[in-house]
Amino acid sequence: MICEFYGHPGAAHGTTAQLATFALDCVLKCDTRVGIIDDVHFINQNSRDGLAVSNHLKWLANELPVTFIYAGVGLTERRFFDEGLSGESTALAQTARRWTRSNRTTAGPC
Repeated sequence: MICEFYGHPGAAHGTTAQLATFALDCVLKCDTRVGIIDDVHFINQNSRDGLAVSNHLKWLANELPVTFIYAGVGLTERRFFDEGLSGESTALAQTARRWTRSNRTTAGPC
């Protein structure tokens, strides 16, 4: 999706490693500093697919030299930051330690 966003000609094909290289190249050539990922509240970290998406977001943050802003609704209530864990297991959740949270609840000027 990142390669498609930048209109990279290799976006429709390539191995995972090639697409990662293309994405990094686009980010660097365009001097991108911020990436915004919306609707993270749809990620179900208790499912196999949700865990894969969570790991992919971690990979993006580790590999691309940009600041990511993730937006979602009701993330605390959905226990998103606890990765679906409960009790003492919540200490193992990495999302809460990786992300800085903003509790902005209304739209408007900053």
